Amino acid sequence: MEHFLPFIIIATLYVNYKRKKFFNVISKKDSTKIEFNKVKNALSISLSSKIGTGAVIGVLAAMWKTSQNGIGGEAVVLWVIIGMILLIPLTYSEVFFTQVINKTPRNFIERYINKKVAAIYAVSLVILYSFGFTGFQMTGVQSVVKIFAKQNFNYNFTTKGRLIFIVIPIIVIVS
Repeated sequence: MEHFLPFIIIATLYVNYKRKKFFNVISKKDSTKIEFNKVKNALSISLSSKIGTGAVIGVLAAMWKTSQNGIGGEAVVLWVIIGMILLIPLTYSEVFFTQVINKTPRNFIERYINKKVAAIYAVSLVILYSFGFTGFQMTGVQSVVKIFAKQNFNYNFTTKGRLIFIVIPIIVIVS
């Protein structure tokens, strides 16, 4: 976990440095196929779903939580700056290239960088979705269930009870 931020910084700088090369390659080969109105609409939807929930709602929730406690505001500002400078351009370039060439990021990496890097990207994304994003969703659902049960029924669920009887069935039903 201690190497996460340096990795993000290096990856973002690499993508921003190389994007001119990639953009020239894409614009020379695929410039006749691009319909910018379609790309613009799809790009707006993709960016709003990727950046919006994490960058806007997540930061606002963190600021609200820290303002209640009176501590940690500087850390929120630091992560906002890191997100603006590093993560949003990385996400934007990924979504933009996906929309322009109509390929997934894995296919784009395989075509323009390297097949091994594309395989690493695909495996990393599967691991992240399996353990990272699902864990965030389960934690959020658990918190809501705990607060709802305490306020409305005056009942305290154990963590195991929340997982087995409420969270997992909700995820299965929604899936």
